[in-house]
Amino acid sequence: MKANNKQSKNNDGYLKMHMKRILMAVCFCFAGLSGFCQDYNSIVDKKSRKFKYYFNGGFGFYFPGNVKDVLKERGSYTSFSFQVNYRDDFFSRLFFDVGNINYEREAQLEGTTTLIKNKLNSNFLGIDLGYNKSFRKFTPALFVGAGLFTMDVPKIDLDTISRIINFSTSRKDFFAYRVGASFEYRISELFLLYAEGIYLSVPYKTELDKRQLNGTTIQIGFKTPLQ
Repeated sequence: MKANNKQSKNNDGYLKMHMKRILMAVCFCFAGLSGFCQDYNSIVDKKSRKFKYYFNGGFGFYFPGNVKDVLKERGSYTSFSFQVNYRDDFFSRLFFDVGNINYEREAQLEGTTTLIKNKLNSNFLGIDLGYNKSFRKFTPALFVGAGLFTMDVPKIDLDTISRIINFSTSRKDFFAYRVGASFEYRISELFLLYAEGIYLSVPYKTELDKRQLNGTTIQIGFKTPLQ
């Protein structure tokens, strides 16, 4: 009887020791798995931080160049873009801008002076390349861009039979470029505000005043990350 009790105690001790070893092995496994997951997450985070993606939207005014009354001929301007940042310093963005320009001009046609008033619509699709640098919540940036500029170009002609002056517009496509600067302020991780100024150059002269379609846009907008 005593031998059986002694054997039972030995078996219980062995079982407890075996359970302790199993628990230690499980703990080591969890610790190793946790360390592996942390290392993996840090690697993924480092890789994801190389590229950041944003959607931008802004609105403001367009001021045409080479005019006497810039405020009178100003127009509205709206922009949308998809931006990719590389290591937070360099960025590129695909942009699509929509402009609406107030056009007012006196035209001379066979001794007759005609006052023309109209709104000219424009679209600008292109790519920007730029550099920005963050200082806490503030991020200034410089960029250049180019693309396809489409616009309603004004024209005027005289019907020699009816003697009626016809004013019309024709849709034209041009290659255009722009340079600009922006200043960004981070409200939160999901919402950023920016102010932006852009000089736009369209190397084309209208049939009415032979001036290039150059101008400046001033906008305010928002920016939100996509990841």
